[in-house]
Amino acid sequence: KNLNMIYSRLQRFDDSESRFQQSHEIFQQLTREHPLVHEYLDDNATLCMNRAVTLAQRGEFGGSAAAMQTAYLLQLELVTKKPDDFKSNWGIGLLCSNYGNVLQKTGELGESESKLGEAVGYFSKAKRIDPNDKNLILGMTSCQLNLGNLYRDQGKIVESKGLFESAVDALTELISKVPSVIGFRKSCVVGNINLATSCRELREFDRAIAAISAGKAMSEKLVEEQPDSVEFQSLFASVLTAESEVWTDTGDLQSATNGCEQALEILRNLIKTAESGDRFRISLAIALSDLTRIQLREEKFLEALQTSEQALEAYGFEMRVRAGKSAAENRQIRERLCWAHRDRARALFGLKRLEQAKSECELGLGFQTGSQADSLRALHARILSVLSDSNAAKNSLREITPSKRLDYQGYLDQAAAYAIMSPESLSSECLESLQKVREADAARFQAAINEPEFQKIRNSPQLKKLRDL
Repeated sequence: KNLNMIYSRLQRFDDSESRFQQSHEIFQQLTREHPLVHEYLDDNATLCMNRAVTLAQRGEFGGSAAAMQTAYLLQLELVTKKPDDFKSNWGIGLLCSNYGNVLQKTGELGESESKLGEAVGYFSKAKRIDPNDKNLILGMTSCQLNLGNLYRDQGKIVESKGLFESAVDALTELISKVPSVIGFRKSCVVGNINLATSCRELREFDRAIAAISAGKAMSEKLVEEQPDSVEFQSLFASVLTAESEVWTDTGDLQSATNGCEQALEILRNLIKTAESGDRFRISLAIALSDLTRIQLREEKFLEALQTSEQALEAYGFEMRVRAGKSAAENRQIRERLCWAHRDRARALFGLKRLEQAKSECELGLGFQTGSQADSLRALHARILSVLSDSNAAKNSLREITPSKRLDYQGYLDQAAAYAIMSPESLSSECLESLQKVREADAARFQAAINEPEFQKIRNSPQLKKLRDL
């Protein structure tokens, strides 16, 4: 068993696999001969999980998932025999957490959600047995953050917020007892970033500002303590990017711009000077995309066009690097490319370059066909309506997922498309979309309905009633 681990760390994978097979067979035989000696089950499960982790590190996610399933059945047998044992619950919780992460890599999101949820349950039981085990709390909060991100990606924002809050509270309490452990503080920064993002999406801005401010203060302290740490500089840039998103949604565009520009300065320096600096290009692309959206809000369409081109270049680099990687990694970068093309199309639309904007939408839709592209479909429909291609516009609107929650701009584009196609009267579809615009951002609603597409219906009784709410 120990040789298996040593060979794995030395990347002598053939030797590692040979020792795994020998050890696995011996543990199985010992378990059959001594069914009451539970340590053999535990050791065998740990052996299988270590093999699964090694396979995942090599990018062999299918093989890793199969090894995780073997380890899971062994741990399940153990925890069934020792249901109130701390180590058994902690062990199967850790295994389910790793298993869920691997299933995300293979694109099996439903199974991943199930395993991560199972992990939280076992971790919670282990915590009731020993509430002071620091490694358990770190493992449990890491699992909560992963499950929260999975929920948020699926649009379950309230559920994600609950998990992020639970993780941040547990980590904050742990840090108060052991302030010197850097790993706890780093995890708490990540938790606060995620919590701020979920609160922002729920438009709970006071809570979002509180979370990102706590994360920022902690991140600044880490950089102050270890100014040469590339990891902590990158983490601080992530905090600044997340903070700029909060400022953008609250309308403080100057603070948002300042945060983005500071993050971009850090990331460009890391790309230039750090070892393997290209790994920071994805963070650079995200910050550039955020700056593009700020410029679009300010109607600086030419600047937004130039910034979006830089974002697309960074995403394109990352797409080439990730070629052949896991399904989850490829899905995430394709989604971001879709959104970057949407931002570029919006800039072109603002510059009245309609045919180019239409082509940019179609490029973006080529990267993403699911509900994540719905806001791009709404913009595409609006552009097609302006170009008097009503049939194509209707087709694009029909492809929008009915249950999908769009953002403010997505609902506005949808409403504008309906208004252009029915210019003389306020259609029920247009009214419903405008109601969603108001729900998404009441403060910007009055400015929204002053856009030229709504000129002929602006004084309709239903819209006047909506304006007067």
